[in-house]
Amino acid sequence: VDDKKTRGTFTWANGDRYNGSWLDNNRSGYGRMISTKQSSTNIENWMKNKIGSWHGDFYVVEGIWKNDKLIKECKRSDC
Repeated sequence: VDDKKTRGTFTWANGDRYNGSWLDNNRSGYGRMISTKQSSTNIENWMKNKIGSWHGDFYVVEGIWKNDKLIKECKRSDC
């Protein structure tokens, strides 16, 4: 995603990636955040708050995002 204004995937330098909707360069709408084991800060915070789950070597959080923050955890079919 170049301008992150609609829908697409963005990958951070640490390997984390977000695939979903964007608005004004922020995660906004339904999307899926996938973190690697190397990005322990995100994973520790999510686990502490009982958000997301492990899928092999990746920690996955999906739901509704607004202004780069997860506001509702849900699967696409449940949102």
